Amino acid sequence: MNLIRDRVFLGAVCLILITFLTYFLLQLDLNKDTPFSVQLTSYLLVFNAVIASGWFAFGWIGGIVVLIFCAILIFAISLITGNQLYYLHLLPFSITTAYSFKYLNIFMKFQTEYLLKREKVGEEMNTLSKKIEMDRAQIEALELKLHRYGELKSVAENLSDIFSIEKVIGFLAEKSLDIVGKSTRALIYLVDEERQELILKHAKQPPHFAKIKSKKGDIFDKWVLRQNQPLIILDAAKDFRFSHDDISLEDISFKSLIAVPMVSHNKVIGLLRLDSEKIDAYNPDDLRLLDIIGDLGAVALHNNILYQRTTELAIKDGLTQLFVHRYFTERLESEIKRAQKQRHPLSILMIDIDHFKGYNDKYGHIAGDILLKHLAGLFVSIVGKGDIVARYGGEEFAVILFSEDNKAAGKMAQKIRRKVEEEPFYIRRIKTNVTVSIGVSTLSDNAMGKEDLLKIADSNLYRAKKEGRNKVCMS
Repeated sequence: MNLIRDRVFLGAVCLILITFLTYFLLQLDLNKDTPFSVQLTSYLLVFNAVIASGWFAFGWIGGIVVLIFCAILIFAISLITGNQLYYLHLLPFSITTAYSFKYLNIFMKFQTEYLLKREKVGEEMNTLSKKIEMDRAQIEALELKLHRYGELKSVAENLSDIFSIEKVIGFLAEKSLDIVGKSTRALIYLVDEERQELILKHAKQPPHFAKIKSKKGDIFDKWVLRQNQPLIILDAAKDFRFSHDDISLEDISFKSLIAVPMVSHNKVIGLLRLDSEKIDAYNPDDLRLLDIIGDLGAVALHNNILYQRTTELAIKDGLTQLFVHRYFTERLESEIKRAQKQRHPLSILMIDIDHFKGYNDKYGHIAGDILLKHLAGLFVSIVGKGDIVARYGGEEFAVILFSEDNKAAGKMAQKIRRKVEEEPFYIRRIKTNVTVSIGVSTLSDNAMGKEDLLKIADSNLYRAKKEGRNKVCMS
């Protein structure tokens, strides 16, 4: 029930009745000779309704004003007509006023209670509305979390099937952007174990983002590495933890970021970071989610690193880090078939350290191992990146030279021999020198198989040693 609307309606009725009754009274012929008129009395009785309407529409002030107006009207009619009987209408007016006053108080009390209850109901409705909004927001948040954790399950399952560090890194960057959202760039760093510094391995960002100048991380990345803790930055220009002198605001395209260390066996092996162009883009839930992704990524990276190291141990020598004899012979056989099919030249070098036994006897086996390691690095630095250098056995080394004919292989062998001869090697601050003998063989009609190539190279090596060592012999 709309009380204000009803009171306005009663007020309008009151004013209309006063207007029309006054108009009709003016139309009557009132004079002292007019007898007691039934029509006039009927009009005057209607004023009881006017008085009641006035009280309920305008309150006690309006009711009194209407009552006074009606009383004046009675006095005027009585004086005009000279009929005192019209004063009797003051009695019903008074009774109407008394009842109107009584019921107005009841009505006002009821109206007050009604308004109080309405206000209370309104407050309860607002409270319920806010609660509904909060519940709806919580439901949406839970649905988002459910979706995110469903994605995390998919990430964990996919990571277990990836056996490549590069593919793991790319997958982590892509999934971090998809699952966390809100981001315009993903960066992944790995830790250099020897230098204990970050090395940027993957960056996924839009073209308009500033080019990454430092591949070793900025002040925020170094903080995560040093503290081994997740980091959330809501405004890169105002964060009190970092000095503005160390942040070049002109060079950065991001405004906020989250970053987490990727930890495996209590050791930081990498860092995962997301950047956004907006201020306050992230919240603690986003950071926790990225931390879980980082943990999953750390496990996958650790497994791939172990897998890679295990694979390398199977094909590489532990001392020199060169390929082992078995791998060398397997690759040689497959490369010979490829060279014959594509009609490309292929050559091999057999290298032996001159008087290595005497060197070991003079300086010790540890010095001999250091020398082997040194020469292995020297050979790798001289030959082409695609060529294969292997430790053939003891102090012997073997090299596969792809696309090198006999003449080019001879030049390479001479280059290796001269470099070893000219470069001094220090043991306990004592300058020492060693030399090598090299045998060369090249794939030809006379050497069509692996055994032939190895036999010719070994024969040429034997001839080089027989002719005085520190020599290169070739067919």
